[in-house]
Amino acid sequence: MLSLKEIVNPTNVKKMTEAEIEIEMKKLWKCTRCHKIIEIEEDMCWDCDTKKPEKIEYPSREETIKYLKKTGSSVPFWLGVSFLVIAGYVLFKGHLRRGIETFDLIFTGLFLVPAVILIIYSAFRKIRGM
Repeated sequence: MLSLKEIVNPTNVKKMTEAEIEIEMKKLWKCTRCHKIIEIEEDMCWDCDTKKPEKIEYPSREETIKYLKKTGSSVPFWLGVSFLVIAGYVLFKGHLRRGIETFDLIFTGLFLVPAVILIIYSAFRKIRGM
């Protein structure tokens, strides 16, 4: 069974073995023009529109680890958005049914507070490059 930490951050680079990092390195390529790290499925660099060369330059171990930490998981953000949608639905549904009551506000708050926390947490992770 997964722990909450594993669900929120499934790409835990610290726990990856050397073999797993090697596998991740082969899933990426390095642009020859701007040196951005691109996923192997992409045929063109998203930053400078350079086509993927025939002879692919893979990123180094350090570049791969940095990329994995930077991209990380978007699970907290989408979980927060889901909670936000549920909170909005509960509030809207209560308003249509009988007007907003205390129960609706409490139930909405149970989803709204974690939603805001998760979205802010995701924003800070993105800013810090974690």
